[in-house]
Amino acid sequence: MWELNLSQGLNLTDINGTFYSPDSQEDIPPLVGAGGVREWEIKADSEGAQQVTAVYKRPWENETGTEDRFILNVDVF
Repeated sequence: MWELNLSQGLNLTDINGTFYSPDSQEDIPPLVGAGGVREWEIKADSEGAQQVTAVYKRPWENETGTEDRFILNVDVF
């Protein structure tokens, strides 16, 4: 699961985001641990250089430094 961290000038509009499970039926909930796509909407509250960082790990595990990471630098006007 991706754990997001935002600089002070950015905020999530919905902390959980929206999850899309591939090939899922509407009346059947997705399986825990199954693949899919999660979409977040981020709002900029301040101008200037902002950053979104994400670490891919299980919520109950500590970071080891070997996790996949994502960094997005954004200039807000």
